[in-house]
Amino acid sequence: MKTDQLFQSITDRIVAQMEAGVSPWAKPWTASKAGYEPTLPHNIAGRAYRGANVAWLWATAEAMGYDRPIWMTYNQAVEAGGSVRKGEKGTHVFFWNFKKIADEKTGEERQSCFAKAYCVFNIAQVDGVEAPAPIVRTQGEVIQIAEDTMARTGAAIRHGGDMACYVPSVDMVRLPFRDAFNSLDAYYSTAFHELGHWTGAKSRLDRQFGKRFGDDAYAFEELVAELTAAFMSGALGLASEPREDHAAYLSHWIRILKGDPRAFITAAGKAQAAADFILKCGADEGEEGGFAIAA
Repeated sequence: MKTDQLFQSITDRIVAQMEAGVSPWAKPWTASKAGYEPTLPHNIAGRAYRGANVAWLWATAEAMGYDRPIWMTYNQAVEAGGSVRKGEKGTHVFFWNFKKIADEKTGEERQSCFAKAYCVFNIAQVDGVEAPAPIVRTQGEVIQIAEDTMARTGAAIRHGGDMACYVPSVDMVRLPFRDAFNSLDAYYSTAFHELGHWTGAKSRLDRQFGKRFGDDAYAFEELVAELTAAFMSGALGLASEPREDHAAYLSHWIRILKGDPRAFITAAGKAQAAADFILKCGADEGEEGGFAIAA
């Protein structure tokens, strides 16, 4: 599949779910009786997928009824001693390739990137491969990881009142107290949403959208923050709960995505960068930072 076709397929499914009033990136369940299990889609080796691939694989798993977020290529299945069942259809995802290109006039090199599609199968489509035991965390462990992650950012976070927001003028995140939320999912989803906005400051990722999104830039930033919260929550096994103002942005998001098939890919890429930034805060030099999927 060509990448433009893949991007269009991803966008079409996301838009269709939005038009049905569903957040494609919101996991509609909370922790199981066993505990909180990370839900980021990952390969058999435990490496998590990134960006738009995360939302795409979540949506595909939901549509197909797959209950484990483990995916692999045909060759990975064979290498693991298994085989893809005859008749099973794979799901196309993509990765970015980077290469240096010399300017024809100046000879100066610049880095260029292009997307390449490849096919993966869920472990439910594969015979002979045993799924690794899931990582299961207690509520206390989830709270500790989330609180440590938030603390390492060094962000000024103030609790109180009944409003959640990021205030750029004073570079501060404001949140109601955790007990004011209906669930653990809602509190941390909201916290990571606002920290998503926090990463966009000029002193951090300097996230700007320019003329491409024009008057829709504010709504697009909200989409980036929503996806940031989803990626962070998925790493913990929490549900990414839609905010109360979610519905107000749906029509904007639908219009943006319908007008630009690559807009969702861009939003998810910006959200991945924001999540990476949050996870790497406070990490030792050379340490990637982040959540482990594989044990």
